[in-house]
Amino acid sequence: MTSTQSQELIKYCVEQAQNDEKVSAKFADTLDGLQLLSGELDGQVKNGRASALTVDVRNAKLRLGYCYRCLELFVKARNIYSSTDAMKKSAHSLDLILKKHGIRRKMNQVDLHDLVYNLVDELSQDANAADVKAIGAEMPVKELMHENDEFSKALHNRTAKKPEAGSFHLNESRHKAEVAYRDFINKLNVVASMEKSTNYDAFIQLMNKEITFYKQNVISANKRAKTLAEKNLIEKPQEAPVSETTEAESDVTTQGPDKEVEAVG
Repeated sequence: MTSTQSQELIKYCVEQAQNDEKVSAKFADTLDGLQLLSGELDGQVKNGRASALTVDVRNAKLRLGYCYRCLELFVKARNIYSSTDAMKKSAHSLDLILKKHGIRRKMNQVDLHDLVYNLVDELSQDANAADVKAIGAEMPVKELMHENDEFSKALHNRTAKKPEAGSFHLNESRHKAEVAYRDFINKLNVVASMEKSTNYDAFIQLMNKEITFYKQNVISANKRAKTLAEKNLIEKPQEAPVSETTEAESDVTTQGPDKEVEAVG
């Protein structure tokens, strides 16, 4: 899971445990520690989202998206009115090329970058370059090429550069929070098994439903995204300029769906 997803699961666990009188009373000390570490992880996740490098990428993506929109509108305008039949024919050809690539400003980062790169490359081919010149779209195409280069630089900078030492400890905070989460779940499973009571059944059922959701939706979606990313189709899930797309690390023991909290991972 991503760090954000891990944090959301841990936060949900803490909230549900604290809302359950029997669970909160039995595991008060453990929950206090887990809540503290969950808060630290939340802060690090937010820190990563607000990092300057992430902001640079977001701004570069916005500029690229608006630049593409300008080219798209320019071509549409020439389709609405052209002074000659030849110009109108060129505008129509370019409009078909734009539609073929299916670029949308709000698509994910890697898709946007790759599709714009392919579009510019196609528009630079001799036959298409003649159509670009015919409708006077040389400058919009050059601007699009420039903005895509700038976007690529921003992506590479975010990947290559790390936050200043001492200011970012996402991986460390995540590890501590997940260890504390496992410790709490393991203790609860052991106590529930030894006491053979129904005191914790309500909480266990809530957590198992949530964990089932993560298994069937969140984690499976991450795996699909990772597979596609490896084929250079879409971007791997990421939230900050560090790698945080490891598999879920919230594993706990499991004996059954109703008496113990299930395993995630």
